[in-house]
Amino acid sequence: MRSSSKTAAGALVGALLTVALTGCAPVVSGPDPEPTATAAPSVTAPPEPVQTPEPDPVPTPGEVIDASDKSSVPDGLVAYPLDGRDYLVLDPAAPLPQQVIDDMTARAAQVDSAAMPGLAGRLSEQTGKGVVIILRSFGALADDQSSDMYDVWQCYTSAGPMPPGHRSEAGAIAQAEAFVASQPDPGNWTILVP
Repeated sequence: MRSSSKTAAGALVGALLTVALTGCAPVVSGPDPEPTATAAPSVTAPPEPVQTPEPDPVPTPGEVIDASDKSSVPDGLVAYPLDGRDYLVLDPAAPLPQQVIDDMTARAAQVDSAAMPGLAGRLSEQTGKGVVIILRSFGALADDQSSDMYDVWQCYTSAGPMPPGHRSEAGAIAQAEAFVASQPDPGNWTILVP
């Protein structure tokens, strides 16, 4: 019976080991752990369209621009200087805005006869139009032999004074209108009377 006692003792040791080892396992208590979420398949967004920068807008007649935009004025248009660093875009084929006529007239009122041809030339460049300025001064007509002094109206273009002078503003305006009418492009002229 020795062998059966050894067998019984072996079985007892085996059972004790099984119980002892089972007691060493961790015990999980509490609610069941939540299942882990499986990642959804990734969707690649379409690429964003490439935004090309808009070209700078081309100035149009009547638009006020600053000095930095003056070089962008297209051929056929001109930039008339306003107060400060601003310019008004003009179409030489269109009538001048009253604002420009008023400004040109005010500028002409501040210039003497010696500077009038230069001013007429600058105004022509700045507006794209021919300019006749009628200047009133105090003096005498060249053909007057008297020593009397009186108001004289003289027409000026960039080429200089147009003889003769006149004893009335109406006479100078009539001369300027006749001169403009004789030009190949009479609609492209302006007469200023400061």
